[in-house]
Amino acid sequence: MEVGTDIRDALGHPLRQELLAMLAASPEGLSLAELARRFPHLAISAISYHLRLLGTCGTASATWQDGSQTWRYGVDYARV
Repeated sequence: MEVGTDIRDALGHPLRQELLAMLAASPEGLSLAELARRFPHLAISAISYHLRLLGTCGTASATWQDGSQTWRYGVDYARV
């Protein structure tokens, strides 16, 4: 998929649907490490790839948390 991915294409993958559901269920967001623990059979790079695609179509966003020095991913409700 390319930049500007259509939301229907992005959500057509079962893993991205599951990631988005997990993000929606966590108001404080989830870090990449937290998501990786929920998918021990997947490489972190694969999870990151799918998060990027969700971000490209505007359904997910990342916020830097200074206290924990990590990115937290969540649903971008303004764009969904």
